[in-house]
Amino acid sequence: MAPEPVSHSWQRIDSWLRDCVPGTYEALPPPATHAEILAAEKRLGLSFPEQLTESLLCHDGSAQLRLPPVYTLLSTEAIVEHQRLQAEIEDETKAEYLANDIPLEIDGQYARWHPGWVPCASDDGGGYLVLDAQPGVQQGRVGKRDEIGQIEFPPGRIWTSLAELLEAVADALEDNVTLDGYERIVEDDDLRWDTEG
Repeated sequence: MAPEPVSHSWQRIDSWLRDCVPGTYEALPPPATHAEILAAEKRLGLSFPEQLTESLLCHDGSAQLRLPPVYTLLSTEAIVEHQRLQAEIEDETKAEYLANDIPLEIDGQYARWHPGWVPCASDDGGGYLVLDAQPGVQQGRVGKRDEIGQIEFPPGRIWTSLAELLEAVADALEDNVTLDGYERIVEDDDLRWDTEG
């Protein structure tokens, strides 16, 4: 079954936030413009996955709103900054790997960052949610990259696309169901995610 459109999930998330944590709702950024997204793509020399563009056209990042457990959706400008930072680190790391005869870990061509990954969310500690923008059947899947550069593309429906993930977030908010082992906690107009139990 296909996920609902990203814009519909955002409408559901917005509605829940407005009713339950209005401060978080009010802090949500406005939409990015088509021109801002096109400029970011041009600066990076790649096209954003369609669902990322659709999300940015709803909100240009997520400010205080966190995806479980601690990820903040990046703005258009932050995507450019983080992508460039990871490309610089990759160049340095790859040179070090090659100088020390360390095998390249990703497709035998890259050390720790593939240029076809687009960071879409950050944990503010060096970890990211990335979207796989490479052509092919797995295009659009969501990966978790930790602060030391290890990447995992988890199994399960919610990790197959940003649309699936945002729909799961909307479901978790509305129905108070766990999401990837995390439950929503609302205290003093603040939303956070905690391990269940």
